[in-house]
Amino acid sequence: MNDVFLKVLFIGSGITVNELDKHMKKEAGRMNKAINYSKSCPECGAPEANGLDCRGQLEEILAWEQYSPELAEQHFWTVACFNIQHPSTITDDSWRGLCAVFCEAYDENLTVKDIRGQVSSRTEGAARIKRGVAAKPIAREWAMAISEVYLAGEPKGAADRVRAWSKVIRKQIEDFL
Repeated sequence: MNDVFLKVLFIGSGITVNELDKHMKKEAGRMNKAINYSKSCPECGAPEANGLDCRGQLEEILAWEQYSPELAEQHFWTVACFNIQHPSTITDDSWRGLCAVFCEAYDENLTVKDIRGQVSSRTEGAARIKRGVAAKPIAREWAMAISEVYLAGEPKGAADRVRAWSKVIRKQIEDFL
């Protein structure tokens, strides 16, 4: 939301423009303190937020799912986007398989049941997914990362942000395959 829109929105609420400007500066300062751009993930590029690295931000978003059915419906996309941006934690075959399932699910608008079927058909028996020891971080420049979904701890609108993140990943993924 831009500043002009907020000012127009609050004019009828009894808040003066000066009070609104003061409040917005205070909030901007608070938010800037919550984001630490000097500490960022070497793989996805997400800055630390509220003292949480990208894994901590993911865990918090997953916790929000219990309060938001709309966000819970996006669980596959949240986890898939995160894992696609962190290939050092899973085997190369698993990463390529995840990317293939992600692209097919996105392009064909598959249901969770369909996605599970795709995963089952691609794996036979016990397949190693995670690496025993994480590989060296694989740096890639992503247009959007978990920090844009987390927004310094703001759950409102997170499902929409996950959908946007999925769209960005889908557009960029071909460059990394």
